[in-house]
Amino acid sequence: MNLRLSLPLILVLIIVPQSIQGSGLKTFLNTLSPKSPYSFVFPLSGNVFPLGYYSVSLQIGNPPKDFTFDVDTGSDLTWVQCDAPCSGCTVRTELQYKPKSNTVPCSDPICSALHWPKKPECQNPKDQCDYEIEYADQGSSIGALVVDQFSLKLLDGSSLVPRLAFGCGYDQHFLSAHPPPATVGVLGLGKGKISILTQLVSAGLTRNVLGHCLSSKGGGFLFFGDNVIPSTGVSWTTLVSPGFDSRWERLFTMLGFPTKR
Repeated sequence: MNLRLSLPLILVLIIVPQSIQGSGLKTFLNTLSPKSPYSFVFPLSGNVFPLGYYSVSLQIGNPPKDFTFDVDTGSDLTWVQCDAPCSGCTVRTELQYKPKSNTVPCSDPICSALHWPKKPECQNPKDQCDYEIEYADQGSSIGALVVDQFSLKLLDGSSLVPRLAFGCGYDQHFLSAHPPPATVGVLGLGKGKISILTQLVSAGLTRNVLGHCLSSKGGGFLFFGDNVIPSTGVSWTTLVSPGFDSRWERLFTMLGFPTKR
């Protein structure tokens, strides 16, 4: 699946000094000048080595329940292991997402966004909107699109609870020689129309800016919107042109090489 976004996306990568830890991070955020509309900040866990991935915790549902996601800027769909029931899931049933008759029908525009530029293959417009996604490491997830509320923290500590579409994955496969991350799903932060950021932008809740600040000691934070960007000390670069393999784009970004879009 290779979904493309028509709106401009700004991706910011900031390496956080060791001194910006804990309360220092809060002080750093307080120095930033306010912009509009909203910005969202999420603490990150993980490291480049030895884990090889970063994860973020998001709250979904009512009452809200915590789910930990593997952060992936190279794919668009966000999905969570789903008790529907689930085949090939790597976490216990009580940690999985439980759908509550909230699947998205094929006739919904968000289903078209999921399958764009193709069309959903449905015999009946009322059928559930299915997905199948494969990754470069040969892992895959099959499931259905659902909609539920996300509890997203703002810079001032308050929360917004938009209803967003994501995947309810009931069939997972991990064929890589490396064990899968100890997370419940994947947070897809690509430029496709189905990504969480695109949905927030389309709802007018944030600007189309994505960034992650990584500490040399591990961890860091992820943000949506431009309120978190310092007025100085940030280098900007455009992204690669359409058709460039997103796996290389992610690698170049991690290594600090400029790419062009």
